[in-house]
Amino acid sequence: MAKIRVHRRGYYRKDGTYVRATDYLMEDKGRRGKTPPSKRWFTVAEEGKLVYKGDEWHADSSERTRHRILAGLAKSRGWNILIKRLNAVRNVSTSRSLKRAATADIKWMQKKRDG
Repeated sequence: MAKIRVHRRGYYRKDGTYVRATDYLMEDKGRRGKTPPSKRWFTVAEEGKLVYKGDEWHADSSERTRHRILAGLAKSRGWNILIKRLNAVRNVSTSRSLKRAATADIKWMQKKRDG
């Protein structure tokens, strides 16, 4: 791929030191969202799916249904693993509704886990 020129603005650190502006060349990463399959870091493996008793976690499901699925999965997998998995799904997704649902469910799981 081609090289692109990146310009970083100068700024002041907390201690008052000024960091000068700089230009540098870096590899162009290509079109956004068009990562080739060989370079993708997140894949949904069969064991990673959020499925409990035949019901799969979906952002468009009701909150009660999502929480029931997550609570059931937490018994077998553990809260921390589920939170990490849902956070990865949230970070990779471009859907706003999915991000909202995942964020709400992560907060709910953290509250359930902590007491």
